[in-house]
Amino acid sequence: MVGLVLGDAWKQVWMLGASLVAFALLGASLVWYLRRRRIVQEDATLWQILFPFNRYQPGQLRVELWMLIKSRVLWFPIINAWGAAWLSVDLNATLIDAFGRRQPTINHSVLLLCVQVLLSYVALEFSGYWAHRVLHTVRVLWYTHRAHHSAEVLSFLTGGRGHPLEHIVFLVFGLGVSGVSLGGFLYLTGSTLHPQFPLCMVFVGLFAALMDKILHSELPLSLGPLDYIFMSARMHQIHHSAEARHRDKNFGGTLSVFDWMFGTAYRPTADESWRRGLSDAELGDKNPHRTLKALYLEPFVLAWSDIRSRWPKRE
Repeated sequence: MVGLVLGDAWKQVWMLGASLVAFALLGASLVWYLRRRRIVQEDATLWQILFPFNRYQPGQLRVELWMLIKSRVLWFPIINAWGAAWLSVDLNATLIDAFGRRQPTINHSVLLLCVQVLLSYVALEFSGYWAHRVLHTVRVLWYTHRAHHSAEVLSFLTGGRGHPLEHIVFLVFGLGVSGVSLGGFLYLTGSTLHPQFPLCMVFVGLFAALMDKILHSELPLSLGPLDYIFMSARMHQIHHSAEARHRDKNFGGTLSVFDWMFGTAYRPTADESWRRGLSDAELGDKNPHRTLKALYLEPFVLAWSDIRSRWPKRE
């Protein structure tokens, strides 16, 4: 178990570093293009656009930096290791034991690999959409997700600004949906997992990590017609809006298609502006997550307050 945790921690660090380098290079190119199109101010430096730490509230940089480090080298590896041990079910083997082995229906190796990777990617995006939506709609789970939305400035650090309890929600949904879909596919097609499948999923993870940096930036970036398939930075910035009209919109990860499918998509206009954060009552000095202690303990405090409010009062 310790080796599995350490191995996953190193993978998380490697993916974070690689995606950050790619984000800086891609971001610099985008800023150059946006300046030429006069979409961003020319007097803003490249650093301020890609890494707007100069606009952080006191303490926000320290909070987000430590949350990113802890999530990537501690929470993610530990939760992933235990989740894989306790939640993963080999559905394919279970179905073979129950109903017997089926004849292979896909004999082309490259086609089989492409279908397995695409199916897993879409399944993870689908599960991530619903896990994210549940975190917003179930009151006690929202308490664990508030930490992510209290950020009033977006930067690459914001993607790691998450309570460890919310990581468990994403893990349960991800293992459940992807395990059932891929396991069912393997059984119905009589196939086995392609030897190159794990390597391809590493690149899928790297793509998702890079997209996470772009989506949690303040680049005024839209993908045009591709906004109806992939999540753009502008659309995800709406998800972090403190405006009531933007509430519970754009839950998708790298894909926006499920938001359009289930009626939660919001595509901002080119000149639309908004504040970021939780609400008017929790901005600036009133932000409830100015320290790591407050951020980590708040879900338990709010849940306990709910329990206390339901207790019958003494006469």
